[in-house]
Amino acid sequence: MNKVTRFINPKNREHVLFLMMQLLDAGLLEHEEVVIELREKTRSDEQNACLHAMIGDVAEQLPYQGEWLKPQQWKPLFVSGHAVATDLPHQVVTGLEGEWVNIRESTAKMSIKRCASLITYVEAYGIESGVQFRGVY
Repeated sequence: MNKVTRFINPKNREHVLFLMMQLLDAGLLEHEEVVIELREKTRSDEQNACLHAMIGDVAEQLPYQGEWLKPQQWKPLFVSGHAVATDLPHQVVTGLEGEWVNIRESTAKMSIKRCASLITYVEAYGIESGVQFRGVY
């Protein structure tokens, strides 16, 4: 049984319980591995596009420590700074070749609320630094 069901709103609670009872009644929970995951919905495609567009604007308009960085270099700086600013744990470790690596959270797994906070963080940093956001996101 390979089935993924997404429940979008609280009105589906009864449906979730019904499906779990069906699994129990059919004996599927006794003979197969079943994973039931309850979590917040992760960031939307629109948020992802907005975040990357904003980071692109920053990369085009600001050097970092005297060097022009690509958007993919700015992104971990923003995710790391946002984690510190919001009191999330952060960790820097020695990498496999002796380099420093920041172990950071994944933007793909961020909740919608968390990603909105990151977007606000990027926006605040950009505005404070004089970035003119295109505003097409």
